[in-house]
Amino acid sequence: MWENFNPPKRILFVPDNVRSDMKEIDIVIFICSFLCLTHAILSTERKRNLFICFSLIALAIPTELASMYFASTHCHADASFMVRDCSSLNSIFFYIPWIYSSINLAERLFWNKYSFASAVGFFNIITGCVYEIQGPTFKWWKYTDSDIGGPFKERAYGFPVMAIMFHAAFGFGFALALRFVNFQKESFISFIYKVFGIILLAPAFAQCFTIPIEQLVANGVSRYTCVSLSLFLFFAFPLIFTKPEQNPNLNFKSSNNWLIFLMIFIFHSYFVSFKWVHSKNINSDAYTFSVCCSLCSLIAHYWGYFVFTT
Repeated sequence: MWENFNPPKRILFVPDNVRSDMKEIDIVIFICSFLCLTHAILSTERKRNLFICFSLIALAIPTELASMYFASTHCHADASFMVRDCSSLNSIFFYIPWIYSSINLAERLFWNKYSFASAVGFFNIITGCVYEIQGPTFKWWKYTDSDIGGPFKERAYGFPVMAIMFHAAFGFGFALALRFVNFQKESFISFIYKVFGIILLAPAFAQCFTIPIEQLVANGVSRYTCVSLSLFLFFAFPLIFTKPEQNPNLNFKSSNNWLIFLMIFIFHSYFVSFKWVHSKNINSDAYTFSVCCSLCSLIAHYWGYFVFTT
């Protein structure tokens, strides 16, 4: 199905002969999404958290489809349910636990206007790393061949370095858009209006990173250099020199915080153990890096939800 990147021919279908590991990923992603939605519904900020979840789905659909069918960046393996050829339902629902947890954690630790968006981008990287780095190796999806050039040409262990930048920029853009629309307890019409605001603003803010990088690359600067410096200057550096601060407008003393931590624990436990359970091989350096990111994510979430509370 994914030997090439032809235009999609099938829409909303259940494929035959789905691999067992893809069925497992479906289950894990949907459990994590369910836990996030449950947390949103039970939280004291129910409307706001549901707004975040709904906005993520509304943004994930055009983002995934655009990256596959206009930019032809990657193609997902067949899962239990496919939205279109190359686009699995789990790849869209993945955005809920991935970004929802990053947003909630950043609001608990780095609400400062200079660091909030950077924190979301940084947490996106350490949370999604174990899934993203292993994906190409284990054929959960396939990237466009590197020999055709373009932004995905430079690879690290088969993983495009610009994909890391996209994950950080996507979180950064969504966080800025979220602060810009300033959602409160609003009417249904305002709810829908501001979801469209997120869809329009988040990609625009994310392009603040990708466009300059491509300009520098066009002038002879390596993408490895551009991505490394960008990740440090815009995502790590602001957090090092920022005092932890919570969003003063939200109530973080909730008995439901364990739902998010449980979700993060299930997510990382499955993907860290995947190579051992399925007896798969992956570059040891890449695997070690992804495990370290998972540990950092678990520690950050535990600290944010159970230690740094007021």
